[in-house]
Amino acid sequence: MDRARPKRSTEDSSTAPPPSGLCECGCGGTTQPAKTTSRVQGRVQGEPLRFLPGHQRKHRHRYAEEPRGYETACWIWQLCKGENGYGRVNDCGKNRYAHRIAYEQANGPVPDGRELDHLCGNRDCVNPDHLEPVTHAENMRRGSRTKLTLDQALAIKRSSEPQRVLAERFGIGQGQVSRIQKGLSWRDLDASAA
Repeated sequence: MDRARPKRSTEDSSTAPPPSGLCECGCGGTTQPAKTTSRVQGRVQGEPLRFLPGHQRKHRHRYAEEPRGYETACWIWQLCKGENGYGRVNDCGKNRYAHRIAYEQANGPVPDGRELDHLCGNRDCVNPDHLEPVTHAENMRRGSRTKLTLDQALAIKRSSEPQRVLAERFGIGQGQVSRIQKGLSWRDLDASAA
């Protein structure tokens, strides 16, 4: 006697479940084959389970769209966040940044030597359109504590005025002017100017 297997609806691709064997909560974990068949629980012996244990009760809304002052709405991460304010997620047993996973799903891997900068300035945003791969130096320069713009640093590097005058004009210390002119900070200025 052949029993009818529970079927999943795939008519609407936007609500279609992930590929067979991946947890449907969206965590990216791989499920095990069912040991028994249960129509009530929607499992068939030998076929992958829909969820990892305990994941069927997980909060399914991973982010919420909110206007936060950027051109388009931010996707604010609703699940676990680290102490630094970035969204965190378990990806195949590894604790990773949620914004990095969102970027990789939309655009592929982050290029080597680059990190993601939040153009919107919101650490808990996972909108791939708000993320740009940049060098670590560029990401630090774009931070909220940076006093100089790229153009100002270029002006300091190219200037022949005394360091004391430049420091006073740009509101920084004379030591910082010296480090910029010697190439010890803002190292990639020559590449940026090209």
